[in-house]
Amino acid sequence: MKICFIVYALNVGSAFLRGYQITESLARHNIEAHILDWPDLTIKLSREKSLEYNIFIFVKEWSPELVSMIKKKSNAKIIIDIVDNYQLHDEFSYNKVSYDLVDVFVVPTTYQKMLLTQRFLNYKKKPVWVIPHHHTNFYNLINDVIRPVNCIGFQGTVSNRIPKTLEKKLKFFCKSHKIKWKSFFTRGIKILYNSLSISEINLLVQHQLDNIDIGIIFPPDNSSISNPIEREKFTMELLLFKPATRLLNFLSHGIPTICYPYTSYLEVCVSSGYPLFVSDEDSLFNCLKLLIEDVSLRSNIAKKGLEIANRYSLEQIVLYYRDYLLTLK
Repeated sequence: MKICFIVYALNVGSAFLRGYQITESLARHNIEAHILDWPDLTIKLSREKSLEYNIFIFVKEWSPELVSMIKKKSNAKIIIDIVDNYQLHDEFSYNKVSYDLVDVFVVPTTYQKMLLTQRFLNYKKKPVWVIPHHHTNFYNLINDVIRPVNCIGFQGTVSNRIPKTLEKKLKFFCKSHKIKWKSFFTRGIKILYNSLSISEINLLVQHQLDNIDIGIIFPPDNSSISNPIEREKFTMELLLFKPATRLLNFLSHGIPTICYPYTSYLEVCVSSGYPLFVSDEDSLFNCLKLLIEDVSLRSNIAKKGLEIANRYSLEQIVLYYRDYLLTLK
């Protein structure tokens, strides 16, 4: 079996997480896998009469035109690994005919499988595999939960910044408790993917987290969108299809982490009994006070978080790919 992961560009996060890392890990299970970006695939399609791969896996973005070209030159299976494709709902709404080009869909949660099957595939009998997203902390550097709380940290991206009014309240809360406030974003790591090795990127992620004692994850703020249709579209794209990677990175460091109930977070944690979900500011600040004051509570939640995170390590997630791919032999 020879597999090719296809990514839009080699310098984006999905290429790193669901491309390079899974490709390298599959090799340890005696499955030959390679990775190409769209320009390289286009060149390959134009130069070669036939393709040697048995399976092509498009990660996040995909192109019906490229898939059609692949189909003409091989009998390879086509898989779309959706991951966190925010454009899914526009893309498939306007390209309904392209359903038939895809042999298998991959989504990270069972809720997304239900949504994809019902809303986009209209109950067509297409295989949909559930393969969770893995976290990026391979080394399991565990923070000391016994030490006093010195830093509360928020991690996010441009799409889910904390509303300014709430961040002011959090900074005031931290100042009144003589605690540091730290917010950081993952966009800078993506920009550096071209120049950093995998191990260097992992160390960078760890460095951002290893001084944080309590973590906070926030949903995107759509309060400024007045049009109800646009708000619904924004909510579905940024909430329903956002994987739980950031939460898992926090938990893999043993950091008690408060989060709002994203769909993917609920699926990761609720069935495992992870308790720190909040839906309003009062609940958020009550949680923070309890965690600051109660060392045993922090310790117990940290242990529970580590148990959950271990289920989403790269080593565990690649087994999903291996087992599913072997069914296509």
